[in-house]
Amino acid sequence: MVQEIISFVTSNQRKVDELNERLGEVSYVIKQLPAELVEKQSFDVREVAESKLDHAISLFPGKKLLVDDRGFFISTLKGFPGTFVKLMCSSLSAHDVLKLMEGKGDRKASFITVIGYFDGKRKHFFEETEEGVIADAVRGANLRGWNDLLCIYEHPNVPGKTLAQYSDTEWSNYLNVLEQRSAHRQLALHLNDGRA
Repeated sequence: MVQEIISFVTSNQRKVDELNERLGEVSYVIKQLPAELVEKQSFDVREVAESKLDHAISLFPGKKLLVDDRGFFISTLKGFPGTFVKLMCSSLSAHDVLKLMEGKGDRKASFITVIGYFDGKRKHFFEETEEGVIADAVRGANLRGWNDLLCIYEHPNVPGKTLAQYSDTEWSNYLNVLEQRSAHRQLALHLNDGRA
C-alpha cells in the first residue's frame, strides 16, 4: 500500500518527529515542509492555528497540510504568556516567571495545543488542554529538548515534581495519560477513520 504524504508546515523538525511518534499507525506519512508562517497576534491558540493554516494553504495549494500552535496560560497572570510563550522564554527565565508569581495564591496553569489539518478540501482542528500548576521553585534539569518551563510546571500525574524532575518511567506515564485525549490522538483517529 502506498502511503499518502501529509506535509507538516514547520521549521521545527522535532515537532514532526514527535507527531510521527505519537500518531502511531496511520496510513499517511507526515513529512516536514519547512516554512516560516505568519502568526496572527492573538491570545487565542485556535485563532493563531487558523491563521497559520490559511497562510500554509496559500503557500502550498493542492497539498494536504498540518500546522500547530501551542500556548501556556498562567491563570493568576491573566493568561500570560499565552501564545507568546516562545517570546517569553527568550526574554524571561523560569526564575523570572516565579518572581512574577510571588504572593499569588492561584498557581493554576495550562498548556493548550491546537493542530490544524487541511485535507485538500476542508480544514479540521483538534484541540487539547492540559491542566497543571506552577511549582514554588525551579526544580529539575531534564528538559527533554523543551524549554525551562518544564522546571516550574507540575502535572497532577506526579504531584510535587516538576516535569523536569520526572524519571524516564514517569515521563512515559505522563505522555500516556496525555495521549488519551491529545490533539495528536484526535488527528490520528480522524486520519484512521478514512475521513482524511
